[in-house]
Amino acid sequence: MVIALALASLTLRQEVATNTAAAAGTHRIGVRPGAAGLAELFDRTSGVTFTPQGNNYVRLASQTDPAGNSTYYHSTFNVGTYDATRIEVALTTMATYRYNSIRVWLNGCCTGSVGNPAGGLSTAYLANVVDFLKRCRSHGIYAILTTDWPPSFGGYTDNYAGCTAFASYNLVNLCAGGVAANVAFFRDLAQGLVAQGAPLDAILAYELRNEYYYESDHPPLSWTSGPVTTANGLSYDMGSASSRQQMMDDGLVYFVDQVRAAILAVDPTALVGVGFFWPQDPNPTRIGDPRVIEVYPAIDRSTVDLVDIHGYAVPADLTVPQLLENYKLAGHQQTKPIVLGEFGTFKSSYPSISAAAAVLQDWQLQTCAAQLKGWLLWTWDTQEPEAEPPMWAAVSGDGSINRSLAPSFRADPCSATPVPGHFFTVAPCRVADTRAAEGPSGAPVLAANQTRRFPVSGLCGVPWTAVAVAANVTAVDPTEAGDLRAYPAGTTIPPASVLNFTEGRVRANDAVVALGVDGQIAIQCDMSATSRGHTHVIVDVTGYFQ
Repeated sequence: MVIALALASLTLRQEVATNTAAAAGTHRIGVRPGAAGLAELFDRTSGVTFTPQGNNYVRLASQTDPAGNSTYYHSTFNVGTYDATRIEVALTTMATYRYNSIRVWLNGCCTGSVGNPAGGLSTAYLANVVDFLKRCRSHGIYAILTTDWPPSFGGYTDNYAGCTAFASYNLVNLCAGGVAANVAFFRDLAQGLVAQGAPLDAILAYELRNEYYYESDHPPLSWTSGPVTTANGLSYDMGSASSRQQMMDDGLVYFVDQVRAAILAVDPTALVGVGFFWPQDPNPTRIGDPRVIEVYPAIDRSTVDLVDIHGYAVPADLTVPQLLENYKLAGHQQTKPIVLGEFGTFKSSYPSISAAAAVLQDWQLQTCAAQLKGWLLWTWDTQEPEAEPPMWAAVSGDGSINRSLAPSFRADPCSATPVPGHFFTVAPCRVADTRAAEGPSGAPVLAANQTRRFPVSGLCGVPWTAVAVAANVTAVDPTEAGDLRAYPAGTTIPPASVLNFTEGRVRANDAVVALGVDGQIAIQCDMSATSRGHTHVIVDVTGYFQ
């Protein structure tokens, strides 16, 4: 009955959607045939090819699910914990490095998430998403909005009542009630964003699922015989391997087509994507994992605009050629752009950050050769203790990973060559000296275990378009031994120092420091934990990167 009511009201909702669609505006990024007939993304305003280069932005926190259990999950936009200041710093820094894309999660699992217990979606949660999109737009960054399942709150799960032959992800993907829940959620999402005046042109794509898959250990795939009828009205024999695979292939196409149509009824120029993790054959991987999916050729039969595949560099697991072979994407790049929406590596796999940076750049180069059309690193700044197991992030350590991937250092993601001719020398010029009069570039002295920010852009011939500077950093008259760490203002403090010093001695060292928030660098003075000491600091720039 619930499903019948949901479908019966769809016509009325589509009429409402038609009225709101006019207010939705036109999305900036579209899809077209590119060189050699390969599908590509492009800027509808300028006509220039658009290549997503960016990061997954992930905040995680302990939360309470509808059953009262504690779970550790995505919390970026949660009501009460949304951190607009941190997001602004991240977006500012990403834009400094000329990233153009970001991928974020909509949390439907828990209290304070996107679902409203009173029904529908939380306007407070959507307000946080709208604020984020406005910030993205101001920085020229386009967002992929992804999710793992329909909200647990808001009435969406009421559609599951008739899905007794299905369980878990098989329910939300294959059962008519599961598809109806997804249709209702994404329709409400698009309508809610329009109602709150979201800049829809800052959305690169609505992603229907972070990783779409089925579960072989849940009904109906756990059955060894018998028929099952899915959301598309067709019946499949669970005793036949070919029929089971046909059910999964058809289910993917039907799911995508139904939900995409609901979004476009509200937001007609939107792009719609879907994400996948790597299939388990022909190269063995994820041994024993009951989550199953075959992406191609099924996804080509759907109306989806953008395909998002995932892969991680692990020495004992798949190589890039094996990963792409498992996805079976050869020959399918002509129909829909394919992006590597998650790629990264673990600290246990590559303990050295320089090795991690090299392998991630190599993955980008190899997948570019396979005609992938975009890359988003996992992650920008999610690090221990927030992230487990420990993974390398873009801002980890000395920034080597960011330098290996950022467009400001490698404008062409398909070439290992750094940006040519983009280093400019300047006559040695002082941008900071704490011995001088008090001010942004002068006193006070840098106290033990304290951090100060110093402006650089706009001084000494360093333009606001610069992304990093070559500098000489000097410690003068330190009262005890310690070190200095220099890094982009507004980013995570790196573990490596640029300069070690001893009591009473002048010490200097050259460094390349990326520019952060408002064209500033940050310098931290490390001394013993109980120290009340200090040191003067001098920074002279000799050139900049642009």
